[in-house]
Amino acid sequence: MQAVPAVRRLPLELLNEIFLATKALYGPDTAELDPPPCTYLSHVCRTWRAAALMCQQLWSSVLRPHMEWTKLCLERCHHLPVEIIISRRTAFLPQHPAYPAILLAYLRARVIIIDFRGQPTSSYAPAFLAVSIGLLSPQHCPLPMLEELQIHLSADDVHSRFILNRGIIGREIATRRLKRIAISCCELNSPLHSLSSSLETLILENVMPWGSCAELARTLGALTSLTWFEYKWTRNHLQESILYAEALVTTPSVRLHKIKHFYLSGFLPEDVCIFSSLELPPTAEIIVTPKSSHTFALDGCTLEDLAPDNLLTYFAGDMASALARHVDNAFRNGMYIKEAGVHRHGVQLVLDHRKRRAGDNDLDPDAAPRPPSEAVPSGGRSSITITVPSFNTVERRDIIFKELVSLGVTRYDIRALTFSGHSLSVLDVYANLKRRVFTLQELTLRSQADVLAFLTGFALQFRFPALRALNILCDLRNPAVTLQDIYEAMRAKDEGVWGRVRLEWMPAMGERDLSIFSNELRWLLVHTDNLGLE
Repeated sequence: MQAVPAVRRLPLELLNEIFLATKALYGPDTAELDPPPCTYLSHVCRTWRAAALMCQQLWSSVLRPHMEWTKLCLERCHHLPVEIIISRRTAFLPQHPAYPAILLAYLRARVIIIDFRGQPTSSYAPAFLAVSIGLLSPQHCPLPMLEELQIHLSADDVHSRFILNRGIIGREIATRRLKRIAISCCELNSPLHSLSSSLETLILENVMPWGSCAELARTLGALTSLTWFEYKWTRNHLQESILYAEALVTTPSVRLHKIKHFYLSGFLPEDVCIFSSLELPPTAEIIVTPKSSHTFALDGCTLEDLAPDNLLTYFAGDMASALARHVDNAFRNGMYIKEAGVHRHGVQLVLDHRKRRAGDNDLDPDAAPRPPSEAVPSGGRSSITITVPSFNTVERRDIIFKELVSLGVTRYDIRALTFSGHSLSVLDVYANLKRRVFTLQELTLRSQADVLAFLTGFALQFRFPALRALNILCDLRNPAVTLQDIYEAMRAKDEGVWGRVRLEWMPAMGERDLSIFSNELRWLLVHTDNLGLE
């Protein structure tokens, strides 16, 4: 209470900055509540009220569930750009007295979000949705200040599957300001082949935006400013599909120079087609991960019935070739594979620039790799993660998995490898590690099955002259016996191995009982911990 008078003496301009920072702490205003989250700031004292009324950005999310609050926000944010968020709780129709004011607000809308996900709250919801989407047509509002457009409908509510025409998100209203589009669960009346070239973010979920692979490539190729692209499915779309046969045909190569985040999670043929037809910058983060719709797509299509093995082989080869092409391009741009992970359902590659820094020894084959806690951050680092779909049989999954390992991992000089999910039991993966025993610097094992496979298949048979770190990051059924066996097996093959190799064991829960180990093994584990803390 003693501080209140001092706060009241702050200039209004500084109070505005404090209020905006307070608003930012609440996160995005979803317009689910009638009063905006920061309304209380205008009820503390007269000075604060004056500052809050002067700060129009506090009231910029103008559409509220009830029209009285909508009118209030429109009055208090009377000329700055506004955010228009329409949900199932938002109730407005053309006959309402405030409707003309809402139309005027559309002319200065910076963000428009139509979010009808969730359970219906009113029988009038379809009517509100029709009005909301109708206002986006060029005949109603030109939307000259629009920078972000989001339309999210319910995947389960058949009444919400609204058909969008091209004019809503095409060049008719997509001015040069439009930077971000996110659409989910909408039926499109025509393909998205007329997007703004200044678009920076495109997120599509449960939407069939193109009729063929060629349309897909042409559309993305025209988005020269695109930095963020997501195309995903969270449900089975069954009868909706692009022409899968075209996934087996070479599509035109399209270069997206500015992509930073590239995420695919849809049908396997579409994933292969999109990834293989694009040339992405080496610093892009790439994620290709399956959903349940993969299984139906391959099991149910005609091509799969005619030639199941050949179809999967084609997809596997195309995906692996696209991965290898991207890595080769990264190498030409001065990058290298800093570490690679192989798990039972896919691979992950982490790339970094070949830049030497003071104390950075990642490129020195005779020096120990840094533990994760000492890693030097790099702004140019990127990652590629490809997960194989869970097919009906292990053999079908392995067709793609083996191609990814063969083309995406085997052909490159990789000094740090991670194995998890029983991946070392796969013959191709075992053979890949066998070829690296003389050059591998860091090995990480994340499952007990991989630890046992390493013990029987490698520790008892091979020397690792370049190895500097062995990390076992998983629970072990009998850690004292397992680690002791590894310790003795590697020492039998190389007497001085534990003088240069760090041994780390960390269970999933992060709690260890070192008293169960022998003195020499306990000293090695403690010594490794001390190195990590220095």
